[in-house]
Amino acid sequence: MDATTTTDTAMADSYSKPQSPSPLSPPPPTAKAALKSKIELLNQSMKSIQQLRQIPPLLLKPPLRKPLTPSRPIPPPTQHLAWQPTNATHHFEQFRGIHDQILSEPVQHALVAARDSEKADSSDLTVNARRETRKRRRPPSPSSPQPYVSATASNPSLFPPPSDSDPDPLKADQLAQFIRDFNRGNDAKLHIWLRSRIAPKDELPVVVRYTLPDVLTAYITLSYTPPHRTTLVTESVSMFAPREQATPQSQSEFTVYQILSQQISKMIQSCPFVPFQTLMSLLSSYDVLFSARCVKCKRVLPSEGYIPAVARSWVTSPELLEGAQGAKWVAFHVGCQQS
Repeated sequence: MDATTTTDTAMADSYSKPQSPSPLSPPPPTAKAALKSKIELLNQSMKSIQQLRQIPPLLLKPPLRKPLTPSRPIPPPTQHLAWQPTNATHHFEQFRGIHDQILSEPVQHALVAARDSEKADSSDLTVNARRETRKRRRPPSPSSPQPYVSATASNPSLFPPPSDSDPDPLKADQLAQFIRDFNRGNDAKLHIWLRSRIAPKDELPVVVRYTLPDVLTAYITLSYTPPHRTTLVTESVSMFAPREQATPQSQSEFTVYQILSQQISKMIQSCPFVPFQTLMSLLSSYDVLFSARCVKCKRVLPSEGYIPAVARSWVTSPELLEGAQGAKWVAFHVGCQQS
């Protein structure tokens, strides 16, 4: 057979056999499939990072000891605490593998996509879902009592609101003249209390003793305001029985005056810079301490105890003033004021 015949036969075979189609390239992944792949990569990376937290304790953990047998003698004292280089090398290799995984191109692309998605819209992301799940509580049942809401939340000051007719705050150099004028026109009396006869009268803090005959004695500690150091402010008020021998730093032996001191202190805390004249108006309302009726329950003594109406509120409501117009201090029992 010559060369021409061989060539013709090969060409005939090539025409007679169908040619196999060339392999086609896979279609590009859809956006949904690409997003799913990136999420899986990020989840795997997160799990790998969580595993890194267990590596330091494992490096310090001593190896497990096998039970002693007759063929296995007791090891030396330091052998069971020896550091195993093989175990440490394995963990460092694991750390290096996670490091390379995070720096790989697919994971980096997934991190960039997550960052761009967060910048575009982060409304459905929670800062710490685990912490929020911990704080989740069972909702209260309809029959559960409602939490107490303080009546002073909307109006934190328990003193009358400031107005244009209010006197100017009392200055330190005006205290002596104010005491003289007050003593002339009131049954209650004011005096400057001194620790001793030789103590200077102009040093601060100044303690003023307020005496309401047969009702109470109050020790009022005054000091300067921080900005200008000229206006007097009330630091504390201690209430005592009229014939009780006590000092401003002590407390009364009677429960009525202890609770009364707490009520006055609470009112001062609600308005630390209350003028001294307004405080005198409040203390003057206690001239009927043991005979005033509570404007809410209409009783002198409450039904659950023997403490009179020691709480005071500045009201303008005609209902509480029994139809009278204007505003004044009215008496409350402590429980009636909070209810």
